[in-house]
Amino acid sequence: MASDGVHSAIDGASLVCLLLAVTCIDLICFGRRSHSSSGEASNMYRGQSGQWSWLLHRVTGLGVLLFLLIHIVDITLIGFGRTVYNDSLVVFDHPIVRLVSLALIASVLFHAFNGIRILIIDFWPSGHKYQQQMFYAVLTLTILSFIPMAVYVIAPIFGYCLQGNCHANI
Repeated sequence: MASDGVHSAIDGASLVCLLLAVTCIDLICFGRRSHSSSGEASNMYRGQSGQWSWLLHRVTGLGVLLFLLIHIVDITLIGFGRTVYNDSLVVFDHPIVRLVSLALIASVLFHAFNGIRILIIDFWPSGHKYQQQMFYAVLTLTILSFIPMAVYVIAPIFGYCLQGNCHANI
């Protein structure tokens, strides 16, 4: 059973490397494209909210990739037995790891909401005209969605356990 876990980790690492390569290629090749041949929508990437949205989308995409890697490694540890898996969960209880988890949660939320914003801009002919308002809506939704999750993740650092038994083993 342990060898299956090792193969899963290798396959997962290969997938993460492939996704990272695709993200880098997208960043290098397609990061500066305009939305129309007249250049009308290309101005949204010049020092304004569109540029920040573009940059944050790429950075949070790497955060999502990191989250995927951590998740694959974490799930792979189940294949090594209950004791190994339970011992590995102790790492996630450390305050610094909880703060890193919050950054990953924020990355996932922003990336998801901004992806919807990008779809609207791409498929609604007038979408680029409202990209700044949509960017602020994405930031607002990200923050409002993040707050309850942050409370849930940070509470155990201060001795509060909102999810029941915080130190239960599987």
